[in-house]
Amino acid sequence: MSKPVAVIGSGPTGAVAAQVLIEQGISVVMLESGDRLPHGVMVRAMGRTIFRKKPALDPRGAALSVGRNPEIEWWVHLDPGGLSNQWTGGVPRFSPEDFTEGEQLDPCYRWPVDYAELVPFYERVERILEVSGGRTDIATAPRGDFRYHSDLPRAWQGVDKVARARGQALIPAPIAHGAPWMAAWRGTAFNSFLQLVVPLLNSPDFQLHTGAHVLRLEYDATKQRVKSVLYQDRATGEQHRIEVGGVVVACGALNSTKLLFDSACPDFPEGLGNSDGVLGRYLHDHPHEWCTLELSKPIARLPNSIYLTRRPFGSPALLAAGLTLGAASPKEQILASLPLPSRALGVQVMGSMIPTLDNFALPDSNKKDPFGSPQLRVCMDYDKDIRANMNLARKNLQEILSAAGYDNKIVHEPNFLRPGSSVHYGGTVRMHHSREFGMLDGWNRLHTVPNVLVTDISCFTTCPEKRPTLTAMALSWRAAERLALDLKRGTCV
Repeated sequence: MSKPVAVIGSGPTGAVAAQVLIEQGISVVMLESGDRLPHGVMVRAMGRTIFRKKPALDPRGAALSVGRNPEIEWWVHLDPGGLSNQWTGGVPRFSPEDFTEGEQLDPCYRWPVDYAELVPFYERVERILEVSGGRTDIATAPRGDFRYHSDLPRAWQGVDKVARARGQALIPAPIAHGAPWMAAWRGTAFNSFLQLVVPLLNSPDFQLHTGAHVLRLEYDATKQRVKSVLYQDRATGEQHRIEVGGVVVACGALNSTKLLFDSACPDFPEGLGNSDGVLGRYLHDHPHEWCTLELSKPIARLPNSIYLTRRPFGSPALLAAGLTLGAASPKEQILASLPLPSRALGVQVMGSMIPTLDNFALPDSNKKDPFGSPQLRVCMDYDKDIRANMNLARKNLQEILSAAGYDNKIVHEPNFLRPGSSVHYGGTVRMHHSREFGMLDGWNRLHTVPNVLVTDISCFTTCPEKRPTLTAMALSWRAAERLALDLKRGTCV
């Protein structure tokens, strides 16, 4: 009997990889560090989310060593399903140039996969997510394969006309809302554990271990492959070893990075697969801010979010921002079900940053985590260009609104501009054709240990301004299919 693939983590990318592997006839053992079942409440009616209660995020302060910037945050959700217990469901596709634009700055910013290669995987993921979105295809925000469609409210079409004259557009935000009418005992419309992992429990080829904290991947120097996974049972403290044919690491952007560091061995003393010193480098996230605008005259409330696409890339390349517009408060969200206009507008600015070697997550030789391994020392700053880009995006929106007849002012100042607050860390196990610039090849495999894949957001080469989950799931689906093929051919063992 062939050895199983260990999938580490039951968040969106781990769950989709497990599903694909099972469908391809590959045995899977899933190791999930959390052990509490997902919980919460979500109620939708007439295509609107009218009530939502979700569990709190967990701070990882005890496992985080801060360098340079004391405001750095690291948030996780240690339950099956990971951060799909928390997310808002935003699932835009990356645009074709998001994969290539960075090459203008340096070859290290060119992805080893392009938009056309991801299209069929985008479509498959969108179908299982039951995405709602608009009908318009925008170059910087391609239309997806949406289950449900929505249109821009008529009152906002004049604002959209002004935006399009400036190379942007207002569109209904692509969101994994689920069915228009729904009541569920979970805090999000889509939870990867409940909707992808639980159905796999009926398969004889699938095993699930919760409360299983993976300590390290064990490398066989003779075969140049990982041969086993060592994990600790959180409840008993006992350690267990599983022999594997392959591994899919999907335990979160920084947790995946840490696991590779913790898996150092004589052949890779600086972390598994880290032959060129790239592991932990090029850390990036989404700078984001919330603010409230007061308009000079009322406009129709937004029952669901709309999205102002980014401006065309300028100089330097890779700096962009998208803006999500919606209710300014929970009260405004409730009132959105009534045909009453409002002068209050909630605005979230989601920016990008250029990944550099100076932003990183590396082991701290002086501090240990609860399992005896080094904590991560996380260093990240937002430089003046990033902050200027955020200010420009916000001012650009204000100019668009004014040109459409809605003079405005900020009444609640922007906040949240702290590294890590968007919970979108990525890049520290990045993809690239060259080992000089990346840990992973174009199929998410470690260049030097090809039976190990990393498929969460840590694999991202650059940081487009769009929310990352859809692209991460599409990459994971694609990588899992290739892993199954490699295993069947015997090229990965």
